[in-house]
Amino acid sequence: MQSYKGYFITSSAMPVHPFSPDWYIGGSVLVPGPSSSIVEITRFQLHQFTVSMKELAEWFGLEVARLVVDECLAQREN
Repeated sequence: MQSYKGYFITSSAMPVHPFSPDWYIGGSVLVPGPSSSIVEITRFQLHQFTVSMKELAEWFGLEVARLVVDECLAQREN
């Protein structure tokens, strides 16, 4: 989990199926909530786009999460 412009972003790599070398790309954007909680505000999974390296899927998920924050969400006060 990384802090980015007042949000927290995270990524995930999900195997296409147990016998495949390919990975789906996923991620989440979260915000600090009341009483030191963390609230997930959006989650994405790109099932139409796969990659063959788990690390690449995780990196790409973080980049997509940054795009979501930059293009879709209001700027937060720190």
